[in-house]
Amino acid sequence: MELHTTSGRWGLGISLALFTTFIWGLIPIILKVLILSMDAYTITFYRFLIAAVLAGAAVLYRHDVRMMVGKFTRLYWMLALAATLGFAGSYILYPLALAFVSPSTAQVLNQISFVFMLIGGMVFFREKLGLLQVIGGGILFVGMVLFFNQRFDELLTGTGALYSGMLLIVAAAACLALYTLVQKQLLQILPSEGIMLLVYLGGTILVFPMAEPARISDLTFNQASLLILSAPVTLIAFVSLSEALHHLEVNRVGMILAIVPLATVVAMVVCSGLFPDLLDQERLNGLSMAGAVLVVFGTMMGSLRPS
Repeated sequence: MELHTTSGRWGLGISLALFTTFIWGLIPIILKVLILSMDAYTITFYRFLIAAVLAGAAVLYRHDVRMMVGKFTRLYWMLALAATLGFAGSYILYPLALAFVSPSTAQVLNQISFVFMLIGGMVFFREKLGLLQVIGGGILFVGMVLFFNQRFDELLTGTGALYSGMLLIVAAAACLALYTLVQKQLLQILPSEGIMLLVYLGGTILVFPMAEPARISDLTFNQASLLILSAPVTLIAFVSLSEALHHLEVNRVGMILAIVPLATVVAMVVCSGLFPDLLDQERLNGLSMAGAVLVVFGTMMGSLRPS
């Protein structure tokens, strides 16, 4: 099986990765609002269903479906299943975690997904791991310790809402890394829209038995609008991510996506001030903010390509 190689169009790849970063910075805040009135499975079902319809329309308009299906070998069908399971797992576990932790906490901890991505890139795509990446991993760890400086007691006891949320976020991060690595290889035979259709359609089928679609009537008009809007913007963000991986290595995309936590922290400050009834203000001290910056810096350094 021929491994995927990048196109070298780094400018386009950076622009696409930055757009994904912006959307990913906002999505946790939207999910935090939705999880107040709807369970994670139903939220994920609607997001998958809407996105599957949109992705299906794009594929039918732009591509020959029979030709796409004809490219699948047994190995690629197995990869498609792995991508679907990883994608669905990330989509379900992340909003579940937001019932226990704030969006900023979730995004900072979710940076561990890029550690998983770097290790996967090294193992499966033969991308080299250099000294800078090791140092970056150390800085990332120190940053996380500083970020949670106000909640050491809760972490050490291994109980409470924070601990439960952290476990769910780490599991979601592992699922996201699995999907990202597998879809990079799927780009060998499928366009970005085809991969999105595959995982969204498969995810809709997987989540449906656990969802309660009728609960959409429990949402207010604004909440329903956020739910409907979250699906297409997330779809566009993942298509942008897939296209970015066409043009950049996994480690460089990971470096750009590292700034997502800061985008979420800033967005939370703004949104909690505008909508205090829906979102609690983040209680972050100076050490926590410094930790968030170190997490971003460590992830960026860890994503640098060795010379």
